[in-house]
Amino acid sequence: TTLGQTLQRYDDLSEHITVEYVDPTVNPSFHTQYTDSSISMSSLIVVSDKRSKVIDYSDIYESTIDYETYTSTTTGYDGEGQITSAIDYVTSDDMPQMYMTEGHGELTLSSTFTSGLTKENVEYETINLMDYEAVPEDASSLFINAPASDFNSDDKDKVIAYLEKGGNVVIVLPYDGENMPNLDEILSYMGLSVADGLVVEQNKQNYYQNPFYLLPDMSYSIYTSGVSSNYYVFAPFSRGIRIVDEEAEGMSYSSFMTTSDQAFSKTELTNASDVAKGENDIDGPFAI
Repeated sequence: TTLGQTLQRYDDLSEHITVEYVDPTVNPSFHTQYTDSSISMSSLIVVSDKRSKVIDYSDIYESTIDYETYTSTTTGYDGEGQITSAIDYVTSDDMPQMYMTEGHGELTLSSTFTSGLTKENVEYETINLMDYEAVPEDASSLFINAPASDFNSDDKDKVIAYLEKGGNVVIVLPYDGENMPNLDEILSYMGLSVADGLVVEQNKQNYYQNPFYLLPDMSYSIYTSGVSSNYYVFAPFSRGIRIVDEEAEGMSYSSFMTTSDQAFSKTELTNASDVAKGENDIDGPFAI
């Protein structure tokens, strides 16, 4: 089988990896020393002297379901990705820990995103900063996902104190234009500012059908290397990000997605069909 061939390649290429097969009809309780859950036939268990990880057979082959006929079709094979992820998990000394804030109307992360975190062996937990004196010491990163309301002053200070210690903060900006001075202060510490309103693109090469539906220019980096030059990134209803001080101490900046020089941020959004530039609108270009 394809999976068997993949396992044989791992075994052949590394003296640190040994592949063993266990017949569940002969030893039906073998898996219980590694997991309390039931697992599918042909599943894998990756084991080291540190820990173990179960790879269920259903995660190795990707499939789609036709709900008209209720038939399942195999659409992809992720054996190598799942096995490599598991080997990394069982051999790493420390697992990265991500904390995601709540209490400000933050958006819930999609199952696709959390599955990606799991595959990258990132442990994640949702916390309310009001319950903590500081961002937890074991935090590898703090994720603030599009809050609907502002942080209070104490929580803002906790985030800045975490940044001062070299912490990593990921902020997804909300797009409803709510005034959030404490979130703005966190961004200011990072040397960034966000223009009021939403970005309107006037260069026809940089939007799709509607000037709010941006097609940003992409810069090449390890973060964008998976985006082929044959495809567009579609970014509707974006906020305009500005770097306040390119020479800010301890900071370096890379803008992965940018507007054209013709873009501006529309500050009054009472009429979504009005894309004409107004007197109080803010000139671009922006990172988004």
